[in-house]
Amino acid sequence: MQYKPQITFDDKLKVWSGGERSNYFAPHLSIGEIIFREMERHPKLIAQISATEKTVLTRAEVRLNAMRVASYMRGLGLKQTDIVGLIARNTTHLVAVAYACFFNGMPFHSLNISYEQETIEKLFSITRPRLIFCDGDEYETQHRRWLWDFDLRLYILFRHSHLSSNDVQYTHSTLDWISGLITIISAGVFSVTSIIADNVFDPAFVCRMIEEYKITFIFQCPSHMAMLANCPEFDEADLSSVRFYIYGGSNCSLKVQSRIRSRLSHDCLHFAYAVTELNSVGCTNLHFDEKPNSVGRPIRGISLKIINEQDEALGPNETGQVCFHNGQNWSGYYGNPEETRIIQDAQMWLHTGDLGYMDDDGFLYIIDRQKDMLKYHNIMYYPNEIETIISQMPNVAEVCVFGVWDEVNGDEAAASVVTRHGTNLHAQDVVDYVKASVDAKYKQLNAGAIIVDDLQRSANGKTNRHATKAHFLEVTKRER
Repeated sequence: MQYKPQITFDDKLKVWSGGERSNYFAPHLSIGEIIFREMERHPKLIAQISATEKTVLTRAEVRLNAMRVASYMRGLGLKQTDIVGLIARNTTHLVAVAYACFFNGMPFHSLNISYEQETIEKLFSITRPRLIFCDGDEYETQHRRWLWDFDLRLYILFRHSHLSSNDVQYTHSTLDWISGLITIISAGVFSVTSIIADNVFDPAFVCRMIEEYKITFIFQCPSHMAMLANCPEFDEADLSSVRFYIYGGSNCSLKVQSRIRSRLSHDCLHFAYAVTELNSVGCTNLHFDEKPNSVGRPIRGISLKIINEQDEALGPNETGQVCFHNGQNWSGYYGNPEETRIIQDAQMWLHTGDLGYMDDDGFLYIIDRQKDMLKYHNIMYYPNEIETIISQMPNVAEVCVFGVWDEVNGDEAAASVVTRHGTNLHAQDVVDYVKASVDAKYKQLNAGAIIVDDLQRSANGKTNRHATKAHFLEVTKRER
C-alpha cells in the first residue's frame, strides 16, 4: 500500500524524513508581513465570528484594529526587544492584539486565565512584559489587586458590540497552546474564517456551533473529544460540514476515535503530533484504518529519529525517545539556557521527552511520556498500557492511570475513571476488569480505582496526570 505522506529512511543514520519543505511565501518575509499583505488582498472576507459575544469582523476590520493596536504599542515606546503579555480568553479583540505583535515583530507571552496568581506572577517575572493585555472582566475580578506590581502599562480588552474563504475553523485552545497559535496564524495567512468562543468548553454548544456556522476544520484535544463523544447531543448533531478534524496533544482511546469518526461524513479524522518547540506539526496520520493509534509519519521539512539513553539512534520497532529536526532556528526557552540545552542538542535535534517507536512502514507510535514511566518491584511499565485496557470497557468515557508509591512494591497503579453518560460503573468493576485482562501482577490496579465526574485538567483542557493523582490521594486518604 502507498502510505502518505511520502517519507524516506536512512538506514545508516536511522533517520526518517518527510522530504523537502515547500514554501508558499518568500522565505525572507516575516509572519507579520505575510498576514498584513494577505488581509489587504481579501478585505471583505469574514475573518472571525464570536459565537458567545455575537460579533462579526471582516478581514479589513481585523487588519485596521491590529494596525491601531500596533501603533499604540509603538507610541508607548515598545521595541522589538520588548515582550507583550496576554491573559485572555478567545474574545473578539484577542486576534488584533496577536496580529499587532506580528506586525511590529514583537514577541508575546500568553498565559491562560485559569492560572492562579502565583503561577502568573512566576511566569511573568521571567519574561517581564512591558505591556499586558487582559479581558476587562478578568481585570476587575482577578488581576486589579496585584498586576500593577509590575513596571508596565496595562491595556484592557473591552467588548464593543458594533465591531464587527471557504473554510471555517474552530479550536477551543487559547494562544498559550500551539493549536491556538496555529489557528490564529492560518486564519491570517490563508483567509480562513475563525469561529471563537470564550466560554468553558461545552460539548453541546460545540455541536450547535458546527451546525450553525458550518464549521469545516476542527483542531481539538483528546479530552474534549471524549467529552464530545459522551455528550447526548452528539448523536443528533449535523456534522456534515466537517472536512478536517485534527486532534492531538495526548493519547486518545480508539473507542473515542471510532465514535467521532462514525458521525463524520468524510474520512477526515487525523491524529497530529505537534511539539511547541518545533513551531509546527511533526507527524500526521492519514491512515486511520491501517494504523490506528499511530500519530503518523513525519511531514515535509521534518526529520525524526528514536534514541536510547546513550543518545544512539535506533531502528524500526525499537522504543526510545522521539527527536525532531526541522532545519529552522529555535531561540530556546526565554531566560533558561539550561533547559534549552536539555531539549535541544548541538546538532539542533529537539528531544521531546516522549517515548515511542517507528514501525516498519515509518509510522510513529507514542507510548508515554518518559517521565511517566513507573516501576513496580523495579519492573518498568507505563500508565498508558493500563489506560488502553480500561478504555475498552463499554461504560468508560475517559481514564487516567498513575502510580501511587508503596515502600515495598514501588509504584502501584491506580486509576480515576469517568463513565459514559447515562451508564453505571463501580470502581471494583474496573479493578476486576484489569485483573481479568492482564496476568502480570505489576500491571494490576494494585492501588485501586475511583469513579469521578471529570478528570483534573490543565488550563488548556488536557488531562493533568499529577493533579488527578493528587485528587485520588485526597479522596482515598492515601499517603503520597
